[in-house]
Amino acid sequence: MISIIVCSIDRELFRQFQKNVNDTIGCDFEMIRIDNTNTGKGICKIYNEGFLRAKGNIICYCHEDILFETAN
Repeated sequence: MISIIVCSIDRELFRQFQKNVNDTIGCDFEMIRIDNTNTGKGICKIYNEGFLRAKGNIICYCHEDILFETAN
């Protein structure tokens, strides 16, 4: 399983990213969104928090403003 960890500051961008992953990933995954809108935390701290919550044996750190264009 892939654990996708996202440091999120824009709920709409995250929604689009999540839909895109659902439509293209082609394998088991979990999505871990950590809202960093007003926390003042650095991205490394957020990613470490996500890592501690992850259950997958593959970790993927992503920004919420990307889209995958290829299936699987």
